[in-house]
Amino acid sequence: MQDPLNDYNALKELGEGVSSKIVLGRNKRTNALMALKIINKEVLTDQQENQVNQDIRIHFRLSHPNIVQCLQSFKESKEVLIVLEYVRKDLLVGRSLQITLFILLLIGF
Repeated sequence: MQDPLNDYNALKELGEGVSSKIVLGRNKRTNALMALKIINKEVLTDQQENQVNQDIRIHFRLSHPNIVQCLQSFKESKEVLIVLEYVRKDLLVGRSLQITLFILLLIGF
């Protein structure tokens, strides 16, 4: 099986957390910039891994101009790769409250 990361050139790391990191990548075929979230499954509990899977399914169903689109996801033995629409940081400023309110409405708060 081909490694899905081979479809992208990693340009730079954008951020890192306890179990994942975000890398700016460029799709080799389309030349489009993407945010690649790479989750290390080895540090997740079974419950956390199930939550990641559920979050991916929900994210694929969301469609709104103020929500970053989930384009693809791949599950490997040690990692989950989520390919996200890349949005420059300066375009996100001022939208975080609007996005938070929209998500709260979606989940019924």
